[in-house]
Amino acid sequence: MQVQTRSDVVGNSQSLPELSPHSSGCFIVPTRDSSTDNLFTAQLAALRANIAQLEADLEQSRAERTRLADRQARIMQLVGNTQPDHLVHDLRNILNERELLRTLMATQL
Repeated sequence: MQVQTRSDVVGNSQSLPELSPHSSGCFIVPTRDSSTDNLFTAQLAALRANIAQLEADLEQSRAERTRLADRQARIMQLVGNTQPDHLVHDLRNILNERELLRTLMATQL
């Protein structure tokens, strides 16, 4: 470990790691070692892999959203609807009308 006096620490506290007071009036500054570097490198690699996965998921979600928006536009065109909020209501009406026509056809036969 590296030992620094209080006067060494003042004015340069932002670049130093967390300090712990020592009984001699000095602060003990932990130094980096190879295990810390390896841990940092591993964490950085894991974060980069996580970011890459999130970017891939985001791209997949965007592609799926585009496909669904296209499908919704085609359905709206077939139904004759111009408002997406009314699409489910209009589809329910169509299904009810179809069931009504089936019932009428069954009673006429």
